Amino acid sequence: GITKPGKRAVVVKKKAGGGGGGGRKRQGAEVKIGAVTDIKLAAGNVANMMREGTPPKVLAISPTCVNAAVKTLALARRYLEEDGLDLSVVPEFENVERGPSIVHLFTLVHKPNAAL
Repeated sequence: GITKPGKRAVVVKKKAGGGGGGGRKRQGAEVKIGAVTDIKLAAGNVANMMREGTPPKVLAISPTCVNAAVKTLALARRYLEEDGLDLSVVPEFENVERGPSIVHLFTLVHKPNAAL
């Protein structure tokens, strides 16, 4: 698709394979949200991945990007309501010695009001 000037499309990386021994199952895709990411485009991408059964890990670096990521997930949740699905998020914070902290937002798709 075409993006507006000054806007960047969401970056999606597909990862091969599942998780190794135990722990959280590795997700198949990573979505990086930047300060100038088109929120509607990113939310549509996240919702489509979740419909396909591949809940992405959303990555944001800096407070501005975390804000954009939360808005993206809120809009993706609204898109999924039309399909009778809901979205939950598990945050994970990574501290970096030099530079801003990194926030990983692991997404889960489920039926509304389902026990997690």
